[in-house]
Amino acid sequence: QGQTQTRIIGVEEELPGKIERSLLGLRADETRRISRIIKHRDGWDNPPLEGLKVAFDLKVHRVEQLLLPELNDELVQRESGDVPSVEALRHKLRQELVDKENAACSRWLEDQVENKLLARSEVEIPQLLLDRVAESIYHSRKLDSGTETQQQNALRQVCLEQAQEIISRTAVLAEVARRERLVVRSEENGRPSDQYHDLRRVVTRHLISQSNLQHDNDVDSAEMAARDEDIARLYTLQDQLNKRSELKKLADYKGIPITIPASDARVEAIESRLEALRHEHAAYRGVDTPFTPGPAQSIVVTRFVTIDDDLLPSMTLLRSALAIPSSDAELPPHLQVYVGMRAGENKKVLCPELFPAAAEKGLKIEITAILHEVHALALPTLDDRFAQEFLDVDSLTALRAQLTQEIEQSQRQAHQDLAGEQILDKLTTASEFQLDTETLEKSVITLLDSAALREHFHIKENTDQEVAAARARDIITKITQRYLITAEIARRENISYDDESEHEDERLLAKVEKFLLKEAKIVDDTNE
Repeated sequence: QGQTQTRIIGVEEELPGKIERSLLGLRADETRRISRIIKHRDGWDNPPLEGLKVAFDLKVHRVEQLLLPELNDELVQRESGDVPSVEALRHKLRQELVDKENAACSRWLEDQVENKLLARSEVEIPQLLLDRVAESIYHSRKLDSGTETQQQNALRQVCLEQAQEIISRTAVLAEVARRERLVVRSEENGRPSDQYHDLRRVVTRHLISQSNLQHDNDVDSAEMAARDEDIARLYTLQDQLNKRSELKKLADYKGIPITIPASDARVEAIESRLEALRHEHAAYRGVDTPFTPGPAQSIVVTRFVTIDDDLLPSMTLLRSALAIPSSDAELPPHLQVYVGMRAGENKKVLCPELFPAAAEKGLKIEITAILHEVHALALPTLDDRFAQEFLDVDSLTALRAQLTQEIEQSQRQAHQDLAGEQILDKLTTASEFQLDTETLEKSVITLLDSAALREHFHIKENTDQEVAAARARDIITKITQRYLITAEIARRENISYDDESEHEDERLLAKVEKFLLKEAKIVDDTNE
């Protein structure tokens, strides 16, 4: 079929076939003829030639020898521009191997934690729910109708065991999440398997951290790498934008008047913090009274919905805690069913309101609700015992003094941050800029194309494209203008800074803001 480059590695006995072995011993520009019987099983896909004897002319045009380059800093820099030396490359590879090992160890720990939880827990599963889930798994793996009944029954048994394990694992993890007050965020319309994995990840990592085990991999390493790459690309464009942008005029920044309102609501802030601490250490106690909606009560329930006896996975809730709003008139049908029930009761209710379109077709929509526990909220009393027992403080008076100090410090920091923002805003307004339009637009595209950067700058995915682009342009313009202003002030005032430092206080913006706060005239517009 013409001239082909072939790389043959190995000794004669290991070569894959007669044609390749026939090349051995040939020099450049030499030719050798071989014969071959065409056989379909050898990979020849031309049926009319099957069994025919054909001849091949093999010509070697060129013989090459592999030359390995010297492993030095120059080679590393040429092949990967972000790594400066061989030693840095070794360090990078070593770190990647450590990260990979840590990720594998984390997965192993999560498996161990989940297995031990399941081994020590007993889960009571309603038979109807178990049958529905098993039937759903069976239909997804259903064998041909011609398969023997014995095999069909064996598959049903396997599906039943899988359903038992899936429901048990989900119920145990959900119960741990409820007790530990863990927040599990899943996509509203996500698949049940995704919701299970989100639940498993949050619960196992929480338990691992509580056991003082090392576990810092909160984000998948691949996602982290992609995010770092997006950020690095934006930083590169940002550097280009800074270099190509021109600062025509810098307003006089000495004695800039800044008005900061001082807060006189410290008493309310202290009381609010105390009430928040009280709710943080509140406990729910089981009661034997009928459930009534309200913020002071919660329930632990199992619920599943069937449409003509077909289980609806999106409406399945396995032994989960629910806090139901106070107005029972506004409750949706799948929550109204619990009103008036006591712990240990269960009921089945027809609920055509859930899916009107299905009800119009005559399909029966039924909720099966099991109420396991009814809890009432018990708030601790704000006294010395509360301070000592929950917060390790000698008395409530000492706690108030501690909160007062924290709030004052927080307010001072907030005032400084606000003053720094106002100074930079005034300087930006009073200065003239000429930004490099081409690099600015490239930065906007880079920002909008990265999910991580959109999330960081609070630009939602469903935002109109023109609106999102305008917001991205404003963000990048503001960042660039502020950097140019602060860099110019640092140059004029001989302020040294280190933008590569891990400490925020050593960087350009923090150093210049600190200088400007000393130069600005801050006016307090209250009597405090």
